[in-house]
Amino acid sequence: MIGETRDSTLVEYLFEDADNPRISHLLNFKGMSLYQQKMGAMKKITNIPPPSPITMEPDSTVILFYKDIARKRGWIR
Repeated sequence: MIGETRDSTLVEYLFEDADNPRISHLLNFKGMSLYQQKMGAMKKITNIPPPSPITMEPDSTVILFYKDIARKRGWIR
């Protein structure tokens, strides 16, 4: 939902346990890993594609890429 609203004030919560591979059972996100949901939200908020595809498997390169952008924009410390 954070990605849909593009609310940058909530970005810090997307990086809490961002590498979580567990699968969601919520209807809107069924079958997606929590990592996919969180990095997908960052992709929508920043409007910048990641350096590699966002798959079900957590990728630290993608997490660090979006974390760096969030820091530069002052969304997180």
